[in-house]
Amino acid sequence: MKIFISALFVTLLLYRTAAFAADLGGLQVFGALDLASELGIENPTPDGGRLKVRSFEVAVSGPVDPLFDALINIAGHDESGTIEVELHEAVISSSRLVPGVRLRAGRFLLGIGRLNQFHSHDWPFFSAPKMQSLFFAEEAVTDSGVEVGYLLPWDTGVPIDIVAGATNGWSYGHTHTGGQRPLTPTHYLHPSVFIEGDSPGVGTQLGLNYLGRTDADSLRLQLTGIDLTHKRRTGKRLDFLLQAEVFHRLRAKATLDNMEDVAGYLYSEWALDDTWSAGVRADVYSDLSLKFGTGDARKNLDYGFVPVLTYRPSEFSRLQFSYSLQTETKEGDQNRNEQVVFIQLVSMIGAHPAHDF
Repeated sequence: MKIFISALFVTLLLYRTAAFAADLGGLQVFGALDLASELGIENPTPDGGRLKVRSFEVAVSGPVDPLFDALINIAGHDESGTIEVELHEAVISSSRLVPGVRLRAGRFLLGIGRLNQFHSHDWPFFSAPKMQSLFFAEEAVTDSGVEVGYLLPWDTGVPIDIVAGATNGWSYGHTHTGGQRPLTPTHYLHPSVFIEGDSPGVGTQLGLNYLGRTDADSLRLQLTGIDLTHKRRTGKRLDFLLQAEVFHRLRAKATLDNMEDVAGYLYSEWALDDTWSAGVRADVYSDLSLKFGTGDARKNLDYGFVPVLTYRPSEFSRLQFSYSLQTETKEGDQNRNEQVVFIQLVSMIGAHPAHDF
């Protein structure tokens, strides 16, 4: 029954997209479909090679009154062959209630890092870097709370934007349970600067990140990191993209030794012409607390190489081919490789919400 109701809801919303050309008082409806297949070459996953609906998304947004806007986003994800439908975002927001301040309350993707602020169909690549899947979630950390953004009014020539948020923190990452009341709710801070280039369409954004929480079992989580995005455009065409994130994770509990690890990725993409682009991503991860049974430090490094070829006939569709080679190394063990080829087709209909830079 739940699946039937969800399917009916999706059908009705998509039907409404036929009326987008009309003025609906600012109401916008958006849908996205992400089809994918993973062809395992070395150490493949059990469902490798199966064409699947990786995810779908249906959202309704629009103004509520002169002060507030609202967004409702329903999403479904493939989990071992079953589509799990859930509420991703339900937000009341305002940039007019307090001059210069952006407010949002409800359920949303936490405004921290780079990838965590976007649904996976908006990522420039298919697979999640290990940093994202381990430190955040396979797609993004979603929670209910309040977030505030403020662009500092200082005339320095370099805009400084500060985002701060606090959410319930009963659970963290991707979960289908209600979790438990944390000792310290999830809280985060993301100041960033934007540097305009010498020519139109060129810009760089650099952000600092902090996230903390303490769960019901007294396990404290602390994330610190940086994110960098550089874009060069000619009109609507993205000529060059450089995107990177590096995070350090600390997990601490009075009865346990501290657990520390660090991870990151670097992605570059170049336009080949108006429709084709090529990119490559490098991933790294290391468990700084890994030890032998004797207590001696154990060297380890996981690294990956992900070339990407993308065909974009328009801003509403994308066909992408990518290859992923991931290698795990631990001192004293034989290296383990995983090789996968990904094929992805993303289609969007309706009024896609605008994202920040």
